[in-house]
Amino acid sequence: MRRTEREVPDRGSLEEIIDSCEVCRLGLSFKDRPYIVPLNFVRTGASVFFHSALEGKKLDILRHNPKVCLEFDHPGNFKGSTNPCKTGFSYISVIAFGTAEILEDTAAKREALSLLTLKFAGRKHTFSESEA
Repeated sequence: MRRTEREVPDRGSLEEIIDSCEVCRLGLSFKDRPYIVPLNFVRTGASVFFHSALEGKKLDILRHNPKVCLEFDHPGNFKGSTNPCKTGFSYISVIAFGTAEILEDTAAKREALSLLTLKFAGRKHTFSESEA
């Protein structure tokens, strides 16, 4: 990070920022072409889970290249000035890199879906095998 005085170095603060976001952006690459998709997510430990259809461009890319970049952000405020070179926009963001894994285990899928339901619906749902 170029502006180290603005860096958030402690993991706990980074996790709070991530957990308070509802949408993140998943960055993928296929044949040297970037692809970014916004997704709802839930984080548990060092893992981030997304729900996805069983087929589509995102999964096609992940099957060829599972290396990903994630971006989480909170919008901030415009900071105006009479001098255009001194204007700016404050925001908070976290960028993370990792390797995606498509969950095949039904129990793991059911748990991830339950965590997503808890985050967004405020209650945990027990998913059946056919729902996972």
